[in-house]
Amino acid sequence: MGMKYDCGGYASRYNVPCTDGCTISKDAFKHMDGKEIPIVWEHRHEGPYYTLGKGVIEHRDDGPYVYLSFNNSERGQDAKEAVMHGDMSKLSIYANNVRRNGKYVTHGDILEVSLVYAAANSGAFIDNVSLAHGEGQIADEIVIHSGDDIDIIEHS
Repeated sequence: MGMKYDCGGYASRYNVPCTDGCTISKDAFKHMDGKEIPIVWEHRHEGPYYTLGKGVIEHRDDGPYVYLSFNNSERGQDAKEAVMHGDMSKLSIYANNVRRNGKYVTHGDILEVSLVYAAANSGAFIDNVSLAHGEGQIADEIVIHSGDDIDIIEHS
């Protein structure tokens, strides 16, 4: 992977019903393998102030896994400390270009992963906070918010 990672975790889990009634189908995000995405606070997109770092997605059979690297900003280091201390353990995705089959999401492009307080996907959670320069894993919970006519999924 080349980058140094602080932790890792599941951005979402496949075939786990989320609190909004939506379920991510197996391989819906498979094409995101190796993609670099921003890590932000609670889906805040107002500017770089809420950017905590970056992550790289790894496709796994049970869902997209993300390796997180926090930036050196005060917010990034505060978030890193909260994760390392166990105060924050939830992740969430924001995706567009979503395709659905009923309540099942069959495809989407993950635009960011958020560090959140509450998550909708009970199978997703940070599972490893002691990565040594890119080695290891984490998992986290995710909340998906979607509507019948919406083409964006937001886990928060």
